[in-house]
Amino acid sequence: MPIPAYLTLSGANQGDMSSGASGADSIGTLSKSDHENEIQVQAFKMNIVVPKDPQSGQPTGRRIHTGITFTKVMDKSSPMIMQALATGEQIKKAIFKFFRTSSGGTQRLFWKSLDGVSPWAII
Repeated sequence: MPIPAYLTLSGANQGDMSSGASGADSIGTLSKSDHENEIQVQAFKMNIVVPKDPQSGQPTGRRIHTGITFTKVMDKSSPMIMQALATGEQIKKAIFKFFRTSSGGTQRLFWKSLDGVSPWAII
């Protein structure tokens, strides 16, 4: 079962990029009234690599956090994210919120907050 996830973005120049992103005028029937000012995340990937000695398998250095990749629906925030990439705008804050659907309803499971990040690719 998929875990619902949402994102809020604040750019250094454009400010709030997620305002109205999940509203009916942005994504139509996919809209979520509880998350109107958040971006719907369809997939999320984050890698952490631990360098290891090939002979012993023991760690040889500090953990390396690689880039975060996410997939989202095309919405009001899409042109703003593309503009940030094109101009090198820094994202002041990005907050990913992940939820767990239980028999009692949807509950926040955890979130990941990033400060001062730069988008480097749109795939």
